[in-house]
Amino acid sequence: MKHLEYIEKASCIHDWDPRIKILSLFFCIFAASFSTSIPSLFLLLILSIAIILLSRIKITHYLTTIKYPLYLLFFIIPLLTISSGGTALFSFGIVTVYKEGLNWSLIIFLRIVSIIGLFSSLFLTTKYNRIFKSLEFFFIPNTIIQIFLTTYRFIFLFFDYLENSRNAARLRGLNIKNSIRNINVSIGILTSLLIRGLEQSEICYKSMRLRGFNDKINLLSEFHIKAADFIKMLVIVITITAIFLFG
Repeated sequence: MKHLEYIEKASCIHDWDPRIKILSLFFCIFAASFSTSIPSLFLLLILSIAIILLSRIKITHYLTTIKYPLYLLFFIIPLLTISSGGTALFSFGIVTVYKEGLNWSLIIFLRIVSIIGLFSSLFLTTKYNRIFKSLEFFFIPNTIIQIFLTTYRFIFLFFDYLENSRNAARLRGLNIKNSIRNINVSIGILTSLLIRGLEQSEICYKSMRLRGFNDKINLLSEFHIKAADFIKMLVIVITITAIFLFG
């Protein structure tokens, strides 16, 4: 999760007004979510890669953020190719690969990689407080924004504690991979995480109150939309429209 935190760079994506950036990127995500055309999804993937390159953040860092979803995809895709039915392409003994399954596997792969890349580019190029402050522009209730904000910050603390617990168990000679077989150890770790999570949420809330948090997100500088922000959004809209018309 640490790989999804803001990285300071000088780029046209970083300088993009957060409100217009969110609108533009979610337009891309919306397009990728509902497209079932492999050429269109492939072009959308190229668009997401272009945005990643323009952000000037190392491509290896982006690959790290999508590492675990890719693991899941590599497990699901082979199952789809042999279970979807339809036109058989070739067989390996009792295993048959179907054309429809192969098409849907490619669609799902392109769609998910594109969406995760776009979503990651938002959080890696925009400070989290500016992202959640921007949500007010879309008339999202303040309560919902606070839930998103608290969840986003707390989940990093949770994974830090999980990593510390794993390291402590490993130093004590416990094999984490085999600990699932030991029900008592597994229940103990889960219980510890739950109790620690509740305690940490209370500590987090008190620390925010002591720092002057009043259920509102305050920024040191206000948002200022420039003409370049609208030009970038226009480029995105025109590109996606062209993809759906000619892709």
